[in-house]
Amino acid sequence: LAGLAHMHCRDAPNEAACHYFTSAERSEWRTEDPQFLAEVLFAITSMLSFTRLAYILPAHESLGTLQISIGKMIDDMIRFMFILM
Repeated sequence: LAGLAHMHCRDAPNEAACHYFTSAERSEWRTEDPQFLAEVLFAITSMLSFTRLAYILPAHESLGTLQISIGKMIDDMIRFMFILM
C-alpha cells in the first residue's frame, strides 16, 4: 500500500487517490480495501477457532468440567438479571 500511495501522490498530490492511500479515516475506507478484508477474515477465523476449541475442551480432564460449570453459572446469572429487571 505504501508503494501505491507513493505512486499516486508523486503524480498528482491533490487527487482523491492520494488522500485515500495516505490520510483517509477508517470510516472512509472502501469495502473492498485489502486491510478491511483481512481484518474481517481474521475475525471470522478467530470465531471459528474459538468454537472449535469450545467443542473440544469438554474432553479435557480439568478444563472440561470448568467450562461446563462456567456455562451453567452464566445461565444462572442471566436468569438472575432477568428477575432484577
